[in-house]
Order: sequence, then structure tokens, then C-alpha cells
Amino acid sequence: MVSPVLEVRGVSVAIERKPIVEGVSVTARAGEVLAIIGPNGSGKTTLMKALSGELEHLGGIALNGQPLRTLPPRAAATMRAVMPQASVLSFPFTVREVVRLGLSAGLGVLPAQREAVVEAALRRVDLAGFGGRMYQSLSGGEQQRVQLARVLCQVWQPVFEGLPRLLLLDEPVSSLDIKHQLLVMEIARGFAAAGGAVVAILHDLNLAALYADQVLVMSEGRRAACGAPAEVLDIALVREVFGCELATLQLSNGTPLFAPQVAMRLAAE
Repeated sequence: MVSPVLEVRGVSVAIERKPIVEGVSVTARAGEVLAIIGPNGSGKTTLMKALSGELEHLGGIALNGQPLRTLPPRAAATMRAVMPQASVLSFPFTVREVVRLGLSAGLGVLPAQREAVVEAALRRVDLAGFGGRMYQSLSGGEQQRVQLARVLCQVWQPVFEGLPRLLLLDEPVSSLDIKHQLLVMEIARGFAAAGGAVVAILHDLNLAALYADQVLVMSEGRRAACGAPAEVLDIALVREVFGCELATLQLSNGTPLFAPQVAMRLAAE
């Protein structure tokens, strides 16, 4: 079995003494995309902040077998890159300067390769030619893709010095049009295929079903289910966790897809 890149064991997080995440365990392995789904307020982003080291937690979190608490910041930055839900920049940076920040945080890119990697990252997120533009002049979706380019630069090699690296992505497609949602998910799959691991918070159940190897379902701060999409994404669970009625169909490989009940009624008319 492939060794885990990220091991989460019984993790709990409280903010101002209020429990937000309680006793969550999950494993992310090299070559896999793990999607975290759940309704608003279910603890997804709080869990992600614990995984990144931003929030204190109870329980165990390990990166490539090393406890996160004992990892120096530089070592952690070499192993994993974090794309937060929102990134606010107060200074007038160009797009190229923002993407370069990823190179300063990670390792694995030679000085002579730095500018080529920055441009390659921008091409990968469909922003070729944007390097000289001011970051704050971009749309929300374009800024989101710049931030993805930044974290890709940080872990440009999905495997570094024999160890798989980790991408932590908090709602990476929330501001994107359909084309770029699919692009970002293909980037995540490509990173995993090259030997890395990806953990991504998603709201689109269909993207989770189509692109994730494992899905962690959060509800009221706890793990409601975890497993392959075909195993855990069923109508009963969706109804219980999200409190809404959806219709489902299955692809030939067993992957479930979801649509509002009204869409299925209209299709039947």
C-alpha cells in the first residue's frame, strides 16, 4: 500500500472555546485527490487550517510520517503548499511578483529556472501573458488562478528528494467559470498522477465525484463519511447532510452525478 502523505488522526479544533471540528481522521496518499465536502459551517475550512498548521489542534497530523507540530516552517513549506479560500494583497504587486512568492517558499527550482517556471505556471492556469499586469486589476477568478500558480511554483516538483508533496486547496474553483473549474481539477489530477497528493475543499458534488479518489463528507464538525465517491455519495447521505432533495444518475463506471429534482422533472416532461 502507498504510504500516506498526510495522516490525520482524531483531530479536533476549538475557536474561542467553541468546538468547530471534532475527532476527524482521514488519510491522503500519493497519487490521489481527496475532496472535502459538506454544507456551510460544517468545519471544512477550519479543518484545512489545522492541516496547514494555521490553527492549533488536538489529535495528530503528520506529513510524510513527521508530526506537523515538530516540523520547522521551512520544512513544512517544502513538503506542502496551501491555497487559502481568499488571499488579500494590500500592496501593488504584479501577477509575476505574486507567483514568484511561491518560489521563495519552496525548494526544487534552480535559480536559472525560476523565471521559466513562473511563466510555465501562468500558462498552466491559462494566464499566459498576464505576468506584467497588476494583481489587483484582475477579476476574482483570475486572481484565484494566480494564487494557484503561486502554490504550484512552491511544489513545482510533485515528488522532491524522494518524498511526495501535498497541495492543500480551499475552494479552488469557487470564483471560476466552468472552463476554468475543469482546468483546475485537471491540474489537481495531474499533480496527483505525477506522484503528489491533493486535498481540496469543493462545493460541487459532481466535481468531487468525477475527480476525487476519496471524498471526506463533513457534517456539524464531524466526519459523516469517507471513501470512494461511488461508495459515499448516495442520495440518502446527501439528503441527511445537505438537507435537500437531489436526483442522481450513475455513469457506467459507477460514478454518481447529481441534479436538482426539478431538473429531472423537466427532463421527463
